[in-house]
Amino acid sequence: MLSKVNDRYKALPPKYQVMLFGLLVSSAALFFPWYSDVDTFGTGVQYSAVNGPASMIGITLLIINLVTASLIAYAARFRKEPSLPINRAKLEKWGPAIYLYSIFILTSYYFHPDFGINVADKAVGYGLYGGLAGAVITGYSAWVLKKQILDVENASYVGEVAAEDPKLKAQWEKQKEIEDKLMGRQHEDISSEEEAEFELQADEIAEVVSEAIADELMEPAVAIIHEEEEGTEGYTIRTDL
Repeated sequence: MLSKVNDRYKALPPKYQVMLFGLLVSSAALFFPWYSDVDTFGTGVQYSAVNGPASMIGITLLIINLVTASLIAYAARFRKEPSLPINRAKLEKWGPAIYLYSIFILTSYYFHPDFGINVADKAVGYGLYGGLAGAVITGYSAWVLKKQILDVENASYVGEVAAEDPKLKAQWEKQKEIEDKLMGRQHEDISSEEEAEFELQADEIAEVVSEAIADELMEPAVAIIHEEEEGTEGYTIRTDL
């Protein structure tokens, strides 16, 4: 069981390996002390992020982390996004920001002069530092390593390049149009002129797609697959990552 989980973790893009590690660290940190107010006689209180007067903030952060990790695991396992009204990409980006802002809120609350028993003995717990480190790691993976994506079927991407690129999107749409024509003509006789035209268009699209991906510093292998079915030749494009 653990070996299978480890294998699937290693199969993820580096971005998501870092992100899941950050989510694990920041989630575990919620259960360790964030605030301490104990004097030399042992009198006082100590709170983690999920207990004490501000526990709902910590519980909310835990839920956000668990939902984010679950969506990543689902997309990686089933190669598609779940049918939920949640945008995983936005959650990946803004979850760490919410976590960091919540740390600011909690420290402002706990270290206010009107809060606490032993004002002079207030201290930050190591759990808060762990949460801060985990949120920074998760945020780094979401914002700095954002070019790497999960390979899901219904994502608007070509390889690892966002299809929002107008040039790439236009060429990709041309490819789909050619593929649709070829699928419709599989059982029809195609003249040599039409076949040559399709082949030329496929070559042009392959060149444009590979150039667009190269511009994004990626190295997918763009290949033209030559298919033969019942004597009919067709061409399509595949991006191998």
